Amino acid sequence: MSAAAAVPAGPVLRLVHLGQSGLGLSLGTARLAIDPPDPVFDPVLLTWSEAERVAGVRNRTPVAALPEILRWRGVEGTALALEQWTELGPWQLRPLAYPPIPYATPREALRKARSALLAPGLAKARLTHALGRPKAPPIACELCCGAVRIAYLGQALHRFQGPADLARLNRFLGGADVAIAGIDFDDEAAAGRLLGELAPRVGVLADLVGPIRRRLGLPTRPLEVAAAHSPAGTLLLAEGGLLEIPLPARRGPSAPALSAGPPGRGRRPAVRP
Repeated sequence: MSAAAAVPAGPVLRLVHLGQSGLGLSLGTARLAIDPPDPVFDPVLLTWSEAERVAGVRNRTPVAALPEILRWRGVEGTALALEQWTELGPWQLRPLAYPPIPYATPREALRKARSALLAPGLAKARLTHALGRPKAPPIACELCCGAVRIAYLGQALHRFQGPADLARLNRFLGGADVAIAGIDFDDEAAAGRLLGELAPRVGVLADLVGPIRRRLGLPTRPLEVAAAHSPAGTLLLAEGGLLEIPLPARRGPSAPALSAGPPGRGRRPAVRP
């Protein structure tokens, strides 16, 4: 038998950009939608309370989110506990809060003011939503399914992150099989560089903010700008795009045992229906 034939084929992770900030993940028969902009039949993970991220939630869909978001949307679902493991179907989730990008630097505030003048109806709808949002933080999330470990970073990689927050991200999410990072405007260099510092097997830069900015008439930059600062081989996922990522086969599971919790952080919380 040749050396090539002796290497077993590993799983393939399929990533689909669902529009706005939404992602669809599939690993064999295991499927998960993150922040879908439209209703889906797959289990859903909500990572923040922005209008575009909660638009696809319906009561008939299994959904996991921080409890503040579930209560606000009036949805029965699986309440996530920060830095603790929770199950959602075949997926095991461990959320980690991170400080968001400031709403507006002085230059960005001018851009958003101009956008509001050009589209006052849209600006009013977004302001109404913002005033009613809960104060729950945005979350990154460690996702485990079988032997595969995925780090979903949202917009956690930005230039305003402090050393302590970056160290926490690395401790919880470093060294994943696949790390997926969104990029905000003016944070392209920071996102590309910090993705490399997390040292995933495969890094993915996804356009999770650009679709919303384009809808609002705000400037954007292509993913290639961030890719220039990221490790060689980093993959790019544009709006409406699809990636199929082959992963190496493993003999043992990466996911934690059902009764295990993060080191030094106790056992997992019970999963609520």
